Amino acid sequence: QSKPLQICIGCLDGYVYVKNNLQPKILVGESSGIGLNNIISRYDFLSKKEVIIEKSETEFSVKVPLI
Repeated sequence: QSKPLQICIGCLDGYVYVKNNLQPKILVGESSGIGLNNIISRYDFLSKKEVIIEKSETEFSVKVPLI
């Protein structure tokens, strides 16, 4: 409750994006990354534009091309 997740969804330059403030989870094991890999492979099949994943110290974002 002291650090709420802030999510922003928008459209810019032919991409739909979702970004949020970075709040890393403390996990017992590593993430498999299947979710992001699945998005990348599906858009690779549908569009010549790439999926853009950005991570900084404070923010995480995923941008997918408009189809």
